[in-house]
Amino acid sequence: MKKILPHSGKSQRASPHAMSRHTAMKALGTRSTIQLPALGFGGAGVMLGGAGTVASPKLAEDGERVGIGFRLPTDLEARANLEAQWSAGMRYFDTAPWYGRGQSEHRLGRFLYDIKPRDSFALSTKVGRILSRPTWGPDGMPPAPPSNLALAGWKYTKDAWGIPEGVPGGLEFDHRHDYTYDGIMRSYEDSLQRLGMNSIDILVIHDLDGMHFPEPGIAHHMGQLYTGGIYALEELKAAGDIKAYGAGINHTGTMTRYLDHGFDLDFFLVSQARNPIKLSTVVPDKTIN
Repeated sequence: MKKILPHSGKSQRASPHAMSRHTAMKALGTRSTIQLPALGFGGAGVMLGGAGTVASPKLAEDGERVGIGFRLPTDLEARANLEAQWSAGMRYFDTAPWYGRGQSEHRLGRFLYDIKPRDSFALSTKVGRILSRPTWGPDGMPPAPPSNLALAGWKYTKDAWGIPEGVPGGLEFDHRHDYTYDGIMRSYEDSLQRLGMNSIDILVIHDLDGMHFPEPGIAHHMGQLYTGGIYALEELKAAGDIKAYGAGINHTGTMTRYLDHGFDLDFFLVSQARNPIKLSTVVPDKTIN
């Protein structure tokens, strides 16, 4: 059975009474041993949230994000945000290497590191991207940006979040997508080190959809996952290193693609979907349990 993992894309103030309705623990699907509260904290919020977040991005016809209302928080603001969430009862935190190109994992890890016992909260991050030192051309200039800025590194005029170059926040790393066995394992181990923690509860396959790849790219990376990456995830789970794994969804039809490939995932994490109407557009003609 598949389960939609509740996900908060940005931080919001909530009264203790309102928060208490979302702290009851429930099993995540039927294949995992972990239980989660109904409400979780999305780690993009410690990169793009904080005071001043006013709007979600819109997508222009040329594929460049416009109308971003985000203000990048400082380390102190990000820490204050996390402290407020913890005080309000938040106990599930999600992050990704892509959020600030490592910055979100660093900030979240520094906050969670001192919280004991470790099983007092749940932590998830994502796999599928490898961060690396940027490579410049022989003339000292970066290559031309790809047509889809979601594939871009830090060095272009605007990155995938639409943030102008030079605005502090994201770390100066490039990235590549890798859903092979070795790629998933390296992504997991790199995240452990960025977080400064020796355990991660949940791994999420990140951004393998039409928002980030043309059709040939999706087929190529799905092939990597099918022949290698999924075995890495199952191996980590069987060894007890993680408790569950699933896939993040941004784009219509992606869930059915995973199901048609026969991937036996524990859950799907649907980005920015907050009602059944939106979910029905993500998974047309399929039953969501």
